Formats: sequence, C-alpha cells, structure tokens
Amino acid sequence: MQITVIYFNNRNTFYLYIIGLKQFIKGKPIRFGFKLWTLASSDGYLFHAELYSSSTTKLPQTGLGQGPDVVLGLMNKVHAHEGNHVVMDNLFTSIPLLNELSKKGIDGTGTIRENRLENAPLPPKKSMKKTS
Repeated sequence: MQITVIYFNNRNTFYLYIIGLKQFIKGKPIRFGFKLWTLASSDGYLFHAELYSSSTTKLPQTGLGQGPDVVLGLMNKVHAHEGNHVVMDNLFTSIPLLNELSKKGIDGTGTIRENRLENAPLPPKKSMKKTS
C-alpha cells in the first residue's frame, strides 16, 4: 500500500495593498496581510491554497469548528483518499477532526492544544516531564 504524506499548515503572506480581505494578524512583525490556508506535500509542493476571507471563505462547514473545516475542505479539494497521511499544527488538530479523518481511512498527526483534549485519558504533566 502506498502512503502519501501531506503536510498541512497555515501560511501568512504579507502585502500592503488596500483590499477588503486584508487581515490583522496578532503577534506578527507585519501585522496586516493576507492569510492563506494551504495544503502542500512533504516536499513543499503546493496542492491547493484557499484565501482566508473570514465568513466568506469558500470551504464547507462541517460543524466541527474552523480548524477541522479547513483541513477537511482542503482534503476534499484534492480528493484525498484512504492511505493518505495528514500532518498539521495545533491550530487545526482536534480529536473530532482525527476521528473524522479516521472514518475516511486517512491518518492524521499533529500537536494538540490542552483545551481540545476533551477529557482524553493522559498521564499528569508532572509524570511526563523528563527525569534525570
């Protein structure tokens, strides 16, 4: 079975043109610009990009939240199939998203924020710290 590894991340591209889609991006050196949701291969080749435009972004609403909507929407655009593997950062990763990907036979890997754990049975932080 062939496994395709797809790296998924959000990319911020900055321009200073006056346009209605320009976003405020907190914590970045250039705070105004365009946001792109991108789907790229592990080699860095771009498969699909979607311009973020707040409520008018053309991605399907799944009811799982913005992160899962972006991942599932872009995966549908490139006709992802069973055996694909998605790697994403903590903006997108959630347990409902991983469950949805699993139902489609797509593997998912990503860091997850503490507030998205949904009472997952994990050991306490103290016991996971590296001991010498």
